[in-house]
Amino acid sequence: ALVKQFVETKCDAVSSSSKADVEVSKTTEECDDSDCEDYADDEVKYGWIQSVPDKDYSLLPGQSVQLITISNELSKDIRLYYTVTGEGRLDTNKFLMRCESLDNSQWSYVIAGCTVDRWCAQFFNNVPPDKIKQWIITKTAAHLKVMCNNVTVLNFDFGTDFSPGFEDGHKVWSRTEKSIQFNTSFKQPPLMRTKYEQ
Repeated sequence: ALVKQFVETKCDAVSSSSKADVEVSKTTEECDDSDCEDYADDEVKYGWIQSVPDKDYSLLPGQSVQLITISNELSKDIRLYYTVTGEGRLDTNKFLMRCESLDNSQWSYVIAGCTVDRWCAQFFNNVPPDKIKQWIITKTAAHLKVMCNNVTVLNFDFGTDFSPGFEDGHKVWSRTEKSIQFNTSFKQPPLMRTKYEQ
């Protein structure tokens, strides 16, 4: 039902202008019309689930995590915990994001080991104001990229974008991801899927 609501909202926006049609056609890799219709009809088939807090979900290297949030909940956070392999052991990396302002859709984030570990220290850029948001979060060996409704709001380079005093953060974040855990303080937990669950 949440996916269907998201699709209907986005389709209304697309039909409102020809410019939107052009923009959507450029982003078919992320979610073209047919894909949206398919998973609206059959959420389970396309991997959309109500995420279970603290459960391990397998993750392939470079695999995206997708979330759908249906509201901007002030001061409520979303937390992703990446389990990474390397150097003969497993480590956990923490990525956090939180809505700080309902007026201008301002969101702050924390990348543990790379940024200052507090809210309102670093912010996403140009988060769309839409109430319903589709987030695509991708970790590679070099970057953490976050997209919201087809807008890149963060493209963090582990090797250059760290906060002062966090120069070694890339040593852990560059390792290969094995699994991910999810948690949130949102009243309505987001739907979640990984990109290759299609």
